[in-house]
Amino acid sequence: MILLEIDPCDSTVKKSYVYAGDQIIMQHDGGMNADKYFYIHDRLGSVRQVIDVNASVEHLYTYGPFGKKLEADDDDPCAPGNPFQFTGLYFDYEIDGYDARAREFSTELSRFTSRDPITGSLEEPLTLHTYLYCLNDSINRTDLGGEFSAAEETTTTGIQGGMGSSGGNATQVTFNWARQAISKIQRQLYQRAMQIY
Repeated sequence: MILLEIDPCDSTVKKSYVYAGDQIIMQHDGGMNADKYFYIHDRLGSVRQVIDVNASVEHLYTYGPFGKKLEADDDDPCAPGNPFQFTGLYFDYEIDGYDARAREFSTELSRFTSRDPITGSLEEPLTLHTYLYCLNDSINRTDLGGEFSAAEETTTTGIQGGMGSSGGNATQVTFNWARQAISKIQRQLYQRAMQIY
């Protein structure tokens, strides 16, 4: 999570960012009293628009299924810079890809550029592919850390199900979330055990 960008020459704050949980919601061009810009996200957390305090659109993005920009209105030199884009990941212009913390993601390849640090599971064959992004389901999943994809579809179903009278879907979603969390922990424990032996 990036909170500040500081100029290395004079140590002034170039940008500061505000988050709600893990999702970026606002940036200041400079310190906290500088110009404010707000992020508008889609259901995957991708930044679709950056607006100013008057709701004027400064940046507009449309993405392909694996984050490649299909349409971008971000070439205005007067508009604020925006490094946060597909699923809210930081776009690194030097590598022309996204920084997913544990590893980088290439939109050209639709894959991570380095191996998955977590060993996959035989029960879930797609997790054995060490470069695959979101189990090849980038429409319904996100992977902000480069280690584990979260099913947005399941979360959405749980929210909708929790609003109903029976709440049956919410129970199923909780079970699915718990199963995914346990599976992740098991993969991490297995990986650590293999390093010890």
